[in-house]
Amino acid sequence: MATSPRPLRRPARFFFMHLGTLGAIGVYFVLLPRGLGRALWTALGVHTAYLALAHWHGERKQFDLGLWLYLAVGAAAWTAGIGAVVALYQRYSPALLFTMFGLVAVLPLLLGREPFTVWFGVRQAPRWQHDTPAF
Repeated sequence: MATSPRPLRRPARFFFMHLGTLGAIGVYFVLLPRGLGRALWTALGVHTAYLALAHWHGERKQFDLGLWLYLAVGAAAWTAGIGAVVALYQRYSPALLFTMFGLVAVLPLLLGREPFTVWFGVRQAPRWQHDTPAF
């Protein structure tokens, strides 16, 4: 089971649980009409900074790593000029994003690891409930 998180103030906990990952997604889709390469590299930079901050606070989650990988693959394909991958990102970015989220949710289960819901459950349930059989 995931380790109990260190105490954070409510606004910080809310930010890491619900808003942090959305920052890079928002930057990516706002900049996408101006150019795929610019959108990918800028969103990757924003998300890398967020990921470092989340890691430092012990709040990094599976979806953060999945989104970083999604952006890094796209940025690397853009830089290397891999036309097939770039065409996928240009045409199907929203579908690829949700496919990545689906894979991040399913792969740990297929590999016998904890589901992503454990991370949220540990942070939303009181500490005394973590050792109960129902948890």
